[in-house]
Amino acid sequence: MRTLTLTSLLLSVLLLSCEEPIELDVPPQIVLQTRIQAGLSPIVTIRLVDGVGNPINSEVLKESEVSIRPRSAEQITLQSISATDVSSTFTNDFIVEAGETYTLLIKTPGFADLRSVTAVPERIPFRSNNQGNDVILPNGEFFYIPVAFDDRPDEGNYFHMVLSIRNAESEEGVDSEPLAFRLEPHPTDASPFEDTGWMFSDETFADDTFIADILVPKSLVAEFTKPVVTLDLRSVSVDYYNYHLQNSVPKNGTLPDSGPVGVIDNVAGGVGLFGGYSSTETSYILAF
Repeated sequence: MRTLTLTSLLLSVLLLSCEEPIELDVPPQIVLQTRIQAGLSPIVTIRLVDGVGNPINSEVLKESEVSIRPRSAEQITLQSISATDVSSTFTNDFIVEAGETYTLLIKTPGFADLRSVTAVPERIPFRSNNQGNDVILPNGEFFYIPVAFDDRPDEGNYFHMVLSIRNAESEEGVDSEPLAFRLEPHPTDASPFEDTGWMFSDETFADDTFIADILVPKSLVAEFTKPVVTLDLRSVSVDYYNYHLQNSVPKNGTLPDSGPVGVIDNVAGGVGLFGGYSSTETSYILAF
């Protein structure tokens, strides 16, 4: 893990401190935003931006050589599947495995090689998985959804909890919308993530059981005729966790908000994130 101070921030400080503007040539950077999930194929998207994060049109991204290497296997080449004026996306049909460590290497003509390493944690099962059969009735102004899982007996576990909602007749995952919720009680280090999720570590329940209630306001589901909510519990890598805690609200579509000290990332030769996670999902029917 490293802290990367963006060139644009340093330039801003210099310009504000000088009476006369200083014009410096800020080289473009390749931005990587990739989260690989256990059980699915990897999808890697790269973008090119200028020193302040604005997208740059570039054909050279399409010429990139992208490969991923599991710790216990040979290097695998990813193929280009789509491209725009400002981005290119690559994939391969091999399946990401939980408990494995992956090294990503990207070679783009005219740029330094990008290299990053991440682990994919093991899946965390819920203590009770109802497979969508439980019906939750409101209690006052909230629906209370119980959640419990056992912490893995190893050091440093990190979690991202996400909730989505759809109508019962809608296809799962296609018409789902993110849903804001409260978590009570929540770990002392828990942080709301973009107003629709929570991120936390096992600092307060290490080697023990996490037990809490998800509180969903009735007002947020009133427009749904037959609401079904799906809870996605992600066991995430430390890279994923640290990156999103500091950079949870992007200042534009390419570079994350750097804050006063810089961007936390794990990409050597560029900017961004290569993180891994495993996911466990369970659904509930909400009834008024």
